[in-house]
Amino acid sequence: MELSTILYVFSIIATVSGSNHRAARSPRLVGGNEYFINVMQELVFELETYGWWNLKMLDISQTLNEHMYNWHVSGTVNYTNGFVVSIEKIDLSDINSLMTSRTVNGTLEWHGSVRGHINLRDIRIGYDVIVNLDGQP
Repeated sequence: MELSTILYVFSIIATVSGSNHRAARSPRLVGGNEYFINVMQELVFELETYGWWNLKMLDISQTLNEHMYNWHVSGTVNYTNGFVVSIEKIDLSDINSLMTSRTVNGTLEWHGSVRGHINLRDIRIGYDVIVNLDGQP
């Protein structure tokens, strides 16, 4: 399963919606936080199956022009084919539920959503590095 498919499916199931023909003064989404936690756990399982190393990084190019220990260094460094080596910690934060309503053709419709952040902390990444120093073969 490709990462784009996983993220697309996640975006579909991360929002819970429904309509209710009865008016309620203070509707709330029951079990929204637990739902979000379960969906995120399944997302992490899918990413582990897919392989964290398949999460590719953008290529980076860096220009050097530094003086170090009476030595001048100039040239370019290209970081390519970046990939995730490890993720030391994953946690969830800012989980909240939101209920909104709108009237469509005289019928009050409620929409409930759960939002939050999945934090990937202390990520180790690897790159292929090509260094071209001026004046060096």
